Amino acid sequence: MFEALRDMEDRHLRYLDFLYRASSEGRELMGYRDFSSKIAATHVESSVKIAPAPKLFDEKALKSNRDAVAYAHTLETKAQNLYRTLAEKSADAGEKAIFEEMLAQETRHIDYLKDLEKAL
Repeated sequence: MFEALRDMEDRHLRYLDFLYRASSEGRELMGYRDFSSKIAATHVESSVKIAPAPKLFDEKALKSNRDAVAYAHTLETKAQNLYRTLAEKSADAGEKAIFEEMLAQETRHIDYLKDLEKAL
């Protein structure tokens, strides 16, 4: 379960970096689905390397899979709120589109967590 969530976040982080670099350099943009199928995970969101990432969850005293999903839901909701605020405040149409796409990604992550929680 942790690996699936970790990989989702890593693809998300790399996609943000790709969008920033591509738009800054005038390169052609690529949709998230195409982009995410071409990369392997090395970091989770916030640039935390994968190797120490599980320890961050251990330090939160997660005692069950349900605790882990609840904690992940909290993190995803914070990210969702951040992208919503950034999209609302962005004056640049290109930036707004990127933030709206990332908001949609966070919404999909939360939907995934809700489905996962039902299965526990």
